[in-house]
Amino acid sequence: MAETNKIDREAPSLSRRLFQTVTLKGHRLATVVFIANVLLLIITVLAVSLTLLINSAAGRREQARFTAEQTAKLIAGQFADVGEISIANVARIADESLDGPMTAQAYAAAYMVSAAAAAGYDTLQVIDILTSIVNETVLDEFWITDTLAFSYLTNVRSTDGSLVPFAFDPDPAVQPQAYKFYSLLDVPVDSFAFVTQPAQVREIDPKVFKYVGTNGVDHQRIVQVGNELVFSNEELLSQTHATTRTDVSAVVEGNLAFNMRVIGVILDHFMTAAQDAGWSVAEVERQLNRIVAHTAIGEILISNRSGDISHVATSSGGERPSRLLYESELDELFSDHWVDHHSGDKVHRGDSSQYKYVTVARTESEYIVQVGLPLVTGGGSGNILYFVYQAESDVTVQYGYPEALWFIDDSLQQVLAAAEFEEGLDQSAGAWRTPYYERSDTVAGLYEVAMDSGVPQSIARLGLFEAASRGIWLAAPVFVEDVNRIGGLVLFINMDTIAEGIWSEIQQTGIVTFLLLIFTAIATFFGSRLLTQPIERIADAVRFVETGEQPDYDLIAPVAARADEIGSLARVFQEMSIQVFNREEVLEALVSERTAALQSTNQQLRQAQLAINQDLEMAKVVQAALVRDGTVDLHTFAACARMVPAQRVGGDFVDFQVSEDGEMFIVVGDVSGKGVASALFMAASQAAIKFAAAEHESVGAIAATANDRLCKQNPMGLFVTCVIARVDLNTGTVDYVSAGHEPPYLLAPDGTRSSVQGTNGIALGVLDELSYSSKTFIMKPGQTLFIYTDGLTDMLNLKGELFGKERLEQALDEVGARQPLEIVDHLWSDIGRFSEGTAAADDMTCLVLHRKNSEEYSHDIRQA
Repeated sequence: MAETNKIDREAPSLSRRLFQTVTLKGHRLATVVFIANVLLLIITVLAVSLTLLINSAAGRREQARFTAEQTAKLIAGQFADVGEISIANVARIADESLDGPMTAQAYAAAYMVSAAAAAGYDTLQVIDILTSIVNETVLDEFWITDTLAFSYLTNVRSTDGSLVPFAFDPDPAVQPQAYKFYSLLDVPVDSFAFVTQPAQVREIDPKVFKYVGTNGVDHQRIVQVGNELVFSNEELLSQTHATTRTDVSAVVEGNLAFNMRVIGVILDHFMTAAQDAGWSVAEVERQLNRIVAHTAIGEILISNRSGDISHVATSSGGERPSRLLYESELDELFSDHWVDHHSGDKVHRGDSSQYKYVTVARTESEYIVQVGLPLVTGGGSGNILYFVYQAESDVTVQYGYPEALWFIDDSLQQVLAAAEFEEGLDQSAGAWRTPYYERSDTVAGLYEVAMDSGVPQSIARLGLFEAASRGIWLAAPVFVEDVNRIGGLVLFINMDTIAEGIWSEIQQTGIVTFLLLIFTAIATFFGSRLLTQPIERIADAVRFVETGEQPDYDLIAPVAARADEIGSLARVFQEMSIQVFNREEVLEALVSERTAALQSTNQQLRQAQLAINQDLEMAKVVQAALVRDGTVDLHTFAACARMVPAQRVGGDFVDFQVSEDGEMFIVVGDVSGKGVASALFMAASQAAIKFAAAEHESVGAIAATANDRLCKQNPMGLFVTCVIARVDLNTGTVDYVSAGHEPPYLLAPDGTRSSVQGTNGIALGVLDELSYSSKTFIMKPGQTLFIYTDGLTDMLNLKGELFGKERLEQALDEVGARQPLEIVDHLWSDIGRFSEGTAAADDMTCLVLHRKNSEEYSHDIRQA
């Protein structure tokens, strides 16, 4: 029975390892198989997915780069066409350059109609004005509607002389061209909107017309103007400053001038109607300023026939002129009724922008109208071609591909045109506000490479995790006739769509991976059950061994009969379970024997440790008696000393004694190392200094004599740094020696702090037969002498940072005129907060000596 109970106790301890092994295979094998399969699947899927995604991203990026480079070549060709004259090219450029002026024509007509209504003009009077404008200028058609989209104000007549009735329809199937203008009916009168159409063949005849429209300003209506564009050689030369078709700038400038004249004539009629309506100068200028604010026109000047200006509207600032601009060019004004001012040297007085001006003086009018169109921002030399480049840039980015564009002129080495796609905003504002060279560190270099190589260059970044760096930067030279380089382009193409596509692929891959993981988990679960059932039988048998009972071998007999690894495991278990019960008894005897031996050894160690602790406590008491600690009042002086060892005993010491003749002897020392050896050497050092002090008056002689004695009795090679001083308590004279010690501090009552000069002495106990020189200073009333050991500055915090001299000095700066004990408590508090949670690295010792001022001394006498 006793044997059985013994086996019951011993079998679990010996069989636990086998049980844990078997149960790990039985109960956790399914988990291990599951995790292994899932991890393998994750690694495989991630490897394949990442490879596919990387290849896809690289392929998309390179395809985008290739497409972008082809686009850059096409755009460079378009800009090259601007500088190369031809019938087709001029037609395209002229069409683009007229968007701004014709928008201004329509908007000015809206204000003219508003003024006519205010003046009481009837419909026929307004139609006559529109007809006279068309007869006098290059403009061909007006279509001005009521609120129902019916054009009741028009100059267009049928062959029988009657006005052509026309109503705008919102259905593109009914009016494929005109339907786009119908939306202007919904624009409030205090807002501004416009619709431009490129020149195209009309629906009703084969003529090429360009139409532009704006909203009404007095009530909701459509105000549309139309211009028939004819680009034969004669037509080109009739609207140009050149005699041959050699300069596209001259051709376009002439075309632009004729259309600016239209604006001047419309504004002249507006002024007449505004005068008839009785509008004030302020009201007229308010409406003129709205035209300037919303259209390409930058300045409108209205004067009388003598040139004295009465009305001004400008967007470029500057002083208000009193006379018409460029009067020297107006000699033929009244004979030709208008003057086209060449744009070569017209710089605005306000923002130094390059301007194009036209002056109009109708025969039957009392006004002269001067219209200015800004061409180049920032002044400098330029011509109308820069305006065309800007128009070309605006058209190029209007659909967001490319998103931004800059054209740099080769001869001027400056940006002449810039545009950036911004939904509902001025296409050029953002690009001018932030040039390409401020947006990327690499684009300027890319542009230089493209100019040097003569072929487009590009940088493409997907920026999947940093949208700010995403996009394609391209630089392409612009050649005329493939040999003459006139400048270069910098393009930025947004890659947000491509990045979104890649993120979509990542999400799809994640979904597929998740589904595969679920399928694998289900398959692994059922597979692991087939694998773990025989192992569970072995685990059941092991549980018998764990409880100290013989297992039921019939339970695992079918498993042991298997020929695979699980069968081998069952057979090994059968053999092992038999040996377990035989070995338990032997092991228990060995364990009991070893346990008794360990208990005996531990008892001896505890007794030895107890003796050591008792000796250390006694040493601590003895050292406390050797070290002067606490506060003392010396009448004219007050002192406070404190020493806290890092261990039970320490190597620091502090002592001061006062003689009957009013002299105070001070010693503050720090022995190298810590513990018992340092404490013993501290006692020897203190004794050597006391004996030397009894023999000599000079602190230098005291240090030299003590050093020689320590060198003779220093078998462990220790040393001590110290400050030895004699203080005359009557005069405040301090005669001191510093033997390799930290320099003391002298604190003034006003909070200033200074370091006491060292005496260049080395630590005691290093070399014998050395001489030590001393120095002297006088402590003034109110001053405090602070002597310390490096244990204060060597305190560490939890971050491993030293308290250091800088923090010590900051703490001393905060003490002000406090008493010695308060100073010591303040320092100990600061150091304690800094080093909270860490043990002291070294002994902490300091001495504070304060010379009282007359007020303090008198107060102490009264208290006594």
